[in-house]
Amino acid sequence: MKRIQLVLLWVCFLTVPSVGSAEQPESTLPVLSEAPIIVNTVTGPVRIVPIKGLVYPWALAFLPNGDMLVTEQNRTTLRLIHDGVLDPKPITGLPPVSTSQRRDTAGVDVTVHPKFSENQLVYVAYWKPQSGDADLRTATIVRARLDGYALVEMEEIFESVSWTDGPSSIRVIFGPDGMLYFTIGAPISTEKAGEAMWSQAPDQHGGKILRINDDGTVPQDNPF
Repeated sequence: MKRIQLVLLWVCFLTVPSVGSAEQPESTLPVLSEAPIIVNTVTGPVRIVPIKGLVYPWALAFLPNGDMLVTEQNRTTLRLIHDGVLDPKPITGLPPVSTSQRRDTAGVDVTVHPKFSENQLVYVAYWKPQSGDADLRTATIVRARLDGYALVEMEEIFESVSWTDGPSSIRVIFGPDGMLYFTIGAPISTEKAGEAMWSQAPDQHGGKILRINDDGTVPQDNPF
């Protein structure tokens, strides 16, 4: 939160002129170098490597060898980054993703199994479109095995009951206990105003933090 506040203040100081001051030259934001740079932080130096060629990058997951899987909003491919360079060949095999043009609808999230080195399992959370209605969609999670440049043996392990045409998002990650945790937002701007109350409804997935086993089954010690 503190970091966000500092960034916002910095932007304000750059863009808002002082009252009563003389006219100042137009300010411009610093241009990021195309070459790798080193930035010193409170925890030590960080190497920043600019990467080109992605379209609305949304989420990333590190593989054990240091490579990164990257998703792009409203696209049905994964991208691979190796040694700071975007591989021109996409990873195929993702299911159809909602093509809603709403900018307030989140993209595709991705994470890998804690034992990826043994099973090569990749988990993808996305918005599945309803047949016949491109704007109506629901949060869905699939898992598949990464085989070269393809996701194979894909299976759906979760589908939300909370279909919506409003803005929302889904994020997924493995916890220290080996369980799969994910959040589904409750829409707040939709013709179906009741959806904003999903977080208080036990029969809806929207507005919740959920936990399942890595195969999609429900843990016996879940509270609900």
